[in-house]
Amino acid sequence: MNGMKKEEIAKLVWQLRPFIFLLAIIVMTKLGTLLINGAVSLAETAHQLGYQFGSLLERHWQLK
Repeated sequence: MNGMKKEEIAKLVWQLRPFIFLLAIIVMTKLGTLLINGAVSLAETAHQLGYQFGSLLERHWQLK
């Protein structure tokens, strides 16, 4: 590993800890946003499909 000892790596990670936490928070926020947007899109699609199915049933019963 480029001649680095375990102690040096541990010290480097300890010094970079605030940046690692910040990066983790940014990534989690982005993933949360994507999850929320996906859930909203799914709900909108389900609502549209339900509305279309209801219209289809309504037309079916009006024809009889």
